[in-house]
Amino acid sequence: MTRLRTKRDGVRAANEAINSYKEQENELEAERLKIRKDIEGVKQTSKEIRRQLAENILVGISAEEVNKAARELSFMALPGMLDTLTQKREENIRRKKEIAGMSDFQNQELLIDPSSGEYTEKLEELSASLGELKKSLKRFTDIRGFQHLYDRKDRAEPTGFVKFIRIVTLVQFFSSKSYERKKGRVLTTLGSSSLETVFGEYSEILEAHDVLQKEYEKFDGLKKAVENLVAEHSELTNAIDNFEHITLSKLQGEILKHLELISASTGLREQVRKELSVIVTSLVVQEEKLN
Repeated sequence: MTRLRTKRDGVRAANEAINSYKEQENELEAERLKIRKDIEGVKQTSKEIRRQLAENILVGISAEEVNKAARELSFMALPGMLDTLTQKREENIRRKKEIAGMSDFQNQELLIDPSSGEYTEKLEELSASLGELKKSLKRFTDIRGFQHLYDRKDRAEPTGFVKFIRIVTLVQFFSSKSYERKKGRVLTTLGSSSLETVFGEYSEILEAHDVLQKEYEKFDGLKKAVENLVAEHSELTNAIDNFEHITLSKLQGEILKHLELISASTGLREQVRKELSVIVTSLVVQEEKLN
């Protein structure tokens, strides 16, 4: 009895040790999660402070303002970025003027107006004709076995050894039976007495369809070319009219990237203007939490 009690006590002690270990493990995992969450919070706060600094250190795109921000951040590539964007604006102005002088752009309403444009009406007309031809072709292709017969209409009959093997293995016999069955179905469905006549009619419709399809693709390409010009002109207009806002946003974005690569505690506080030192100090505090 004493021995049994001792064994039970040992099992109980082992279970208690296991449970205690699991509790400790859960507590450690909870602590790890809290630390990870705290670190993510610090990183997010740091990112927001950097964004504030980027927006406040550069508030305009004059050469003087950009050069001043570049010196404060030791980011001497910044003025060159402004030059590149300014050059792009000049290119945009030239391209917009070039498009405005194109006859397709000037006649866009006559060509691509949704209700009365020349290309629009032509495409509608071609689309309707193609639809009718597709219906006519479907009369043939909906018949089971027709496409198989048509695709093989010009195939040469086997000769010599190949023909002998097909006959010996009865392939020729079953192939002929299948051919006659398909032929009968096609002729009966279409009310014709000759496959050649059927194939000839189908070929004519198919050829007409292919011709119209190429015509459709041509006018579709012309219409899209005009639409692309109109869209490009609109994009250029937006880029030119909003140049200052777009450029400022891009340069601030580059500053933000630069700030993510440097440490705020390495002299940045002394380099920036006094009114921004509070933002830099806040950033230093967040960086220290991560060290």
